[in-house]
Amino acid sequence: MNTPGSVAYGWGVLIVAAGVAYHFAKKDIDAKRREQAALGIRPEHAMTWEERVKMEEMKQRQLQQQQQQAASGAADGAGRAGSS
Repeated sequence: MNTPGSVAYGWGVLIVAAGVAYHFAKKDIDAKRREQAALGIRPEHAMTWEERVKMEEMKQRQLQQQQQQAASGAADGAGRAGSS
């Protein structure tokens, strides 16, 4: 059976190893985020849920407007072709 000291030592080593792994992973993740922000793929700051909802609503409105414009443009084109 393990002694209390060996259990504490094992947990300590595990925690230190996890901290080191987290440190290196975070550096890599932060570098990727900075690169994506520079390319314009990712926003520079994290959005709140309210901002995300607002963005989704704006995208949906734009999509609906584009669909309406495409539908009205197709109807205009069909009307002109039939009148010739």
